[in-house]
Amino acid sequence: MQKEIDVCPSRNSNGKFPEAISLVNEGRVPTDAIITKMIELDQVEDTIKDMIQSPSDYLKVIVNI
Repeated sequence: MQKEIDVCPSRNSNGKFPEAISLVNEGRVPTDAIITKMIELDQVEDTIKDMIQSPSDYLKVIVNI
């Protein structure tokens, strides 16, 4: 059995940005609970490998480009 990961770029939901930004600004979204890791572009490969090994450790990864 293989584990799968879903890659969901935020550009697929660009129509939701105003609502999402409002919710964050109002403090109605606990961002520290959602963003589990912030990485640089050169860390993507290692992070994906780690996500495959420990998928429950990740919710949202932000990649700084």
